[in-house]
Amino acid sequence: MVLAETPAAELRYAWRVLSVTGLGMWVTFSSVSMVPVALPDMVGDLGAGPAQANWFVLAYQLVTAVLMLPLGRLSDVLGRRTVYVSGLALVTGSTLAICLAGSPEWVVVLRGLQGVGAAAVITNTTALLVDAFPAGHVSRGIGWNITIMSTAVALGPLLGGLLTESFGWRGVFALSAPLALLGTVWAAVALRRTRPITRGRIRADPWGTVLSVLAVGGIVLAVNRVGDGVGTAAFLVPLLAAVLGLVLFVLVERRVSNPILDLRLVLVRFRGSAYAATALLNLGLAAGPLLVSLYLQSLHGLTALAAGLCITAQACGNILVGPFAGRWAATTEARVLATAGAALAVTGAALLALVFALGGSGLPVAGALFVVGLGNGLFQTTNASVINIGVRPWERGMANGFRVMIDNSAALLGSAAALVLVTAWLPHAARADALAGATGGFTADELAAFATAFPVAVGALAVLSLVAVGVSALRGRAPLPEEA
Repeated sequence: MVLAETPAAELRYAWRVLSVTGLGMWVTFSSVSMVPVALPDMVGDLGAGPAQANWFVLAYQLVTAVLMLPLGRLSDVLGRRTVYVSGLALVTGSTLAICLAGSPEWVVVLRGLQGVGAAAVITNTTALLVDAFPAGHVSRGIGWNITIMSTAVALGPLLGGLLTESFGWRGVFALSAPLALLGTVWAAVALRRTRPITRGRIRADPWGTVLSVLAVGGIVLAVNRVGDGVGTAAFLVPLLAAVLGLVLFVLVERRVSNPILDLRLVLVRFRGSAYAATALLNLGLAAGPLLVSLYLQSLHGLTALAAGLCITAQACGNILVGPFAGRWAATTEARVLATAGAALAVTGAALLALVFALGGSGLPVAGALFVVGLGNGLFQTTNASVINIGVRPWERGMANGFRVMIDNSAALLGSAAALVLVTAWLPHAARADALAGATGGFTADELAAFATAFPVAVGALAVLSLVAVGVSALRGRAPLPEEA
């Protein structure tokens, strides 16, 4: 007979799992945030063309986005430890290989493999925490996990700049590889070996998998080509593929017995509202740091480092509130806490639009982003926790894979919409220069139009995010973890 573990032993194991997921989140998100800083040096050293340079980023984004839902579901079938450790091992191997790559083609392939591993890690993180933490402590684990992720996002650009200046672009990957190896070994040691909880209950859903890849991949590719113009085939073809894939996905998933996404999870009022609210909030707010970077460098002449320091204010807000949000979410109704967080984030976005309208820079911009970070940290911790309430153990990978997939897709769409809005008032010939920060040759009228576009873009996206506040407020009462 196997004796049940004491609550204290169970909680110790849960915090050990958090150390595993925290290290995995640090590896994946710091790597993501460091690469854009190193990109110019990568392009120059490898002799990459514009298309190859684009795929250095796109290969990772595309593969990660399309595989989050399938790999989340796969962890329900094969076991989370298996998928998570395999994912980190793949990140380790591909990152090390990138350090040694001598051609842009190999870097693109390896970045895609890195994306496969990252998707396995990111989509399983919350499910691992929900499996490990007792019901009343889940939100605390998720809060600390989001705090670690925010720290990686905040420090990544600074570390990337220092490593690139000191060792070249390979230094970025040379730092990530041993951390990923450490994370892989620690995950293999610390995570318990358990049998897959499905025990043959679930079979493959090939059509659902293919259609989910078509829908999400179409969105990512359309977003990537939005700069070519919204009327071009390069934009419209993947967009239509995404719409077709989404419609067919819903029709197919309603009829199969073992869907990759059980639509009944979404149709529960408090959970479906949580999914919708996180999608809308990411759609409206995710472009904030991108717009701030462009605004500060193009219109105020700040360096990339100075702009990066301002942008870290948003991550600092997330870091500050994350641990407290986890505690509050365990005892406070999710509708109240998540709605308050969303409202605070929208307030920060409105302040940012006001700062842009007044021509401010530096500290006022950082202050507005800090408010956005506070609200977003409060919302995301609460929302991620409530999505898991009442989800059966063999569906947790599915539920969390879907959440991170829609978060990622909404953020990409929001960023694309922001770039369209901020350049829409410029002549077509000047738009590429505007996005590159090369505004030195602009006329006074073009500069004025560009400056006016920033508060308009941020204000429009803030109004969209305001819808997320309403959706969150109307979600109905979700049970607290202890009640579930």
